[in-house]
Amino acid sequence: MQAMPLDSPQRAFAVKKATEYERNLAVAQQKAAAAPNPLPFNSFDSQFLDEQLRLFLSYVAAVGPPDVLIVGSSRALQGVDPRQLQFGRSQQGQPGLKVFNLGINGATAQTVELLLSEILTSAQVPSLIIWADGARAFNNGRPDRTHQAIVNSPGYAALQQGQRPTLPVPPATTLNCPPTTSAATVRQQAAEFGHWFAAWSGWSQPALAADVRAIDANGFLAVGDRFDPDTYYNRFPRVAGLYDGDYQNLSFSGAQLAALARLGQAVRSRQIALVFVNLPLSDDYLDATRAEAQVEFRQFMTQQAQQQGFLFIDLGVQWRDRNEFLPILATSIASGPARSRPNSPSIAASPGDWLDRQRRRLPAPP
Repeated sequence: MQAMPLDSPQRAFAVKKATEYERNLAVAQQKAAAAPNPLPFNSFDSQFLDEQLRLFLSYVAAVGPPDVLIVGSSRALQGVDPRQLQFGRSQQGQPGLKVFNLGINGATAQTVELLLSEILTSAQVPSLIIWADGARAFNNGRPDRTHQAIVNSPGYAALQQGQRPTLPVPPATTLNCPPTTSAATVRQQAAEFGHWFAAWSGWSQPALAADVRAIDANGFLAVGDRFDPDTYYNRFPRVAGLYDGDYQNLSFSGAQLAALARLGQAVRSRQIALVFVNLPLSDDYLDATRAEAQVEFRQFMTQQAQQQGFLFIDLGVQWRDRNEFLPILATSIASGPARSRPNSPSIAASPGDWLDRQRRRLPAPP
């Protein structure tokens, strides 16, 4: 349209046709988003894991493996924003950092270890992993339903047969356009690739929970709600730590500890920098029971970091009175909106040279 003169006799017709094309495209996009989109790999019986894996594989196909991978439970998924990390690095003169959040609802140490050691290939795991979570991920005294569902799933059975999750490879012709190819042929091949990509990378579908559909292209789930104790407890009961299932039968041993040890050994052997961030908790949430558990957890993680050779950053008691807003992961502080829940105010991370400092501060492997 821009190339067509305003006084061209064909312009009125062209404007009408362009409007029709735009309208039809919008309808087609809406139908594509609502259409069922079956997984191209066997399900792990975890909606978040299935869809996050699909998105991650599509991300890798589009831009390559990330430079930094964020893992953990929903606290990581909703609490550490990859784009803010990328922005922070860009502000420090290092643009182009690729960060992906592969947080999974309910993920424990066992789930994270399975994800990094069995589900993903070594080529898909970057040299820096940020594991953001808290005591719940290591409490062996509570049922680990997420991990149990995964190991009983068709996806895990396929893993045992050597079949990792993959996306289908597009036809070779769509990726091999010779320099002499005509413009019409290029447009046709681009359309073919677009249809393939839409069929396999789109992951919005009616059967998914609304929060899964809200995950952005970097795997981050932004939550706009702000925690206000004055209004929250008018709608929901206050649960004391003594009756909180996350802290019942608190034990940092057994299967969860074994998973951490296996993961520690794996990242050391592959020379991967692992940083565990104990995410902040609010004063309103930290009653006597939970505060005591946090003390025990900090001692446990400090000891494990020394033994396993990873870096432990404890933010558990920082910004305890800031329900509405929390800044950054480490000492280079930049402000950003909080995305908080009553038990887990989130981090809007813009860390500047934080990533480099973490690599330098990692203890030598034992």
